[in-house]
Amino acid sequence: INSHGYYLLPLLISLPFLLVPAWLSIRLAMRPWRKVAQEVAARGPQDLRPLAFKPPHGELAALVDNINALLQRVDASAARERSFIADATHELRTPLAAMRVNVEALQAQASDPRQQELLDGILNSGNRAARLVGQLLQLTRSEVQAQAQAGGRPPQALDILLQDRLAALSGLAQVSGIELELQASVSLQVPGQRESLVSLIDNLVENAIKYSPH
Repeated sequence: INSHGYYLLPLLISLPFLLVPAWLSIRLAMRPWRKVAQEVAARGPQDLRPLAFKPPHGELAALVDNINALLQRVDASAARERSFIADATHELRTPLAAMRVNVEALQAQASDPRQQELLDGILNSGNRAARLVGQLLQLTRSEVQAQAQAGGRPPQALDILLQDRLAALSGLAQVSGIELELQASVSLQVPGQRESLVSLIDNLVENAIKYSPH
């Protein structure tokens, strides 16, 4: 060090003057990348809009354009899937309803207990398929309305909704030997979507009917 101090000392003195400008220049150059990364990180899974930030740098602008093109393709693909599921569920509801009517007509004419048991099984399977179709249809609707703010939805009268759903499921409960009874506060309001609450209540009550003793 003593013999080569003539060469090392200027390097040591000039090192801070080299590192600080380099650090500042790299930090300034990475600022557009950080803005793009922050915008991407702030997006939800349903937000497929193009990125709003337009970087002035040609290299980063090409990357943002490719990301926007990918988001457009993903959005178009998701829209086609939702349309297909909605069309399929609508098409399935009609034959399931026709099958239910035919089975109920056969039940009215059948006198053999064995035939009645088989028809009950077919009817229960049709009801489960109809509920599944309804849930798929509700899924497509909820995806379309996923960006809606929950605070903007009107409150739902939960006690009235419970009365309606218990009345609709009373036939299934009677077949299983289950008695349904509602104990709820009057004018109980909850925020939410009516279709989603109906699906929630139906699932809970049907599971209770299925797994509860007589």
